[in-house]
Amino acid sequence: MQPNRRFRGLVVSGQPCKTGCRFFSVYHSPAMSKKQFQRFNLGDKVKLIFTEETGSVIRIMDAESVLVRLTDGDEIPVFTEHLQLIESKAALTNKDVPPGKQPPPPPPPTKKEIQQKKEASVKKLMEIGLHTNEDTGPDNGLHLALQPFLKPDGMIDYFLVYFINNSPRPVKFTYETELNDEVVFSITKTLPARDIIILNDIPLDWLNERLLLLTQGEVLPTAAQKEEPDFVPVTFYKSYTPKAKLLHKGTQLMPLLNKQAYAVPVLASTTAKKQPVGNPQEQIQPEPEKYIDPAQLKVNMLLNTDNKEEKHAKTVINAEERVIDLHIEKLQPNYRHLTNSQILQIQLTAFEKSLNDAIKKHEKTMVVIHGKGTGKLRSEIFNLLRNYPQVANFANDFHHKYEFGATIIDFQYEN
Repeated sequence: MQPNRRFRGLVVSGQPCKTGCRFFSVYHSPAMSKKQFQRFNLGDKVKLIFTEETGSVIRIMDAESVLVRLTDGDEIPVFTEHLQLIESKAALTNKDVPPGKQPPPPPPPTKKEIQQKKEASVKKLMEIGLHTNEDTGPDNGLHLALQPFLKPDGMIDYFLVYFINNSPRPVKFTYETELNDEVVFSITKTLPARDIIILNDIPLDWLNERLLLLTQGEVLPTAAQKEEPDFVPVTFYKSYTPKAKLLHKGTQLMPLLNKQAYAVPVLASTTAKKQPVGNPQEQIQPEPEKYIDPAQLKVNMLLNTDNKEEKHAKTVINAEERVIDLHIEKLQPNYRHLTNSQILQIQLTAFEKSLNDAIKKHEKTMVVIHGKGTGKLRSEIFNLLRNYPQVANFANDFHHKYEFGATIIDFQYEN
């Protein structure tokens, strides 16, 4: 992992966590605490603390972040506490002013400039949902999006997780990533309507661990909705466990993100729910009980005997668990003269032959013993498994018999 990394413009620290993750961590050192409340102006020349890159402030996003245009032309959002002021716009403007001569004060703003500032403030309020004009656009709800990033060899390296609010209402949410029952990333934010936020990144290897993405929160109501006596707040809770079979579903073009990603629905609609009016028991009409004539039932069973042959035959799945041991001494006794690459090829050939046989027989699970070693054989096996749509999941978890030297493969077949 590189010491510092930038994901789609967000500057993150490169301090690895104890699980080896690469998430967007925000921490405060004594030096950074002094800059925590530093304000920047448009045109200020700044330096990014973690990457040493320089650029200029081109937009004030909110109280905590600004948009910086780097010297290479990239534009990225950065937290103000992660910036160091190199030279202010005022200092840049006054470079050519002789010492002792102060520039004249700026002229007072004109009525047109004041009106433009007011309109800009109103536009900002409308963006964050604090407006009375109703958003008439479609309510497409809330989604998580997992955008894959590839290695040079074309294999997936990691996923970047986004939270997309494609609805007319702002939402307040909490998102957590749990790995092996430990929270490795957490964030609580208010996301405006029709907006998107980058959460964290997930290495591909985490899909074979106990990974859980937890998203919960509520839709922020309008003032008028709060005053309604029958108003019920809209809340949401989504617990999602990404698995290897996610890769077989295919990506889709995500709204607002405008990039291909794996979609995870969180909330179908942010529309406020209303409590039912009247007596709830009056609204539930139980279905009348149906009388079944035993004699007629017997006749129907006799008449439908031919239909039994029309039913599809059930898929026969072997109940016995397949286990293959890939230790080279199990596959070829005389292996002392073989090179490491030749041994690896023999092991992968034996594994793929057994894997294809298990799929052909529609077996439910399979255990491959690859040993601990350097992990090279295990990595090659994982790469092969990702190419089989019948593989629903595979995990190198602790096994009571093989410890961490085996991988359990689960299969799933289409009817």
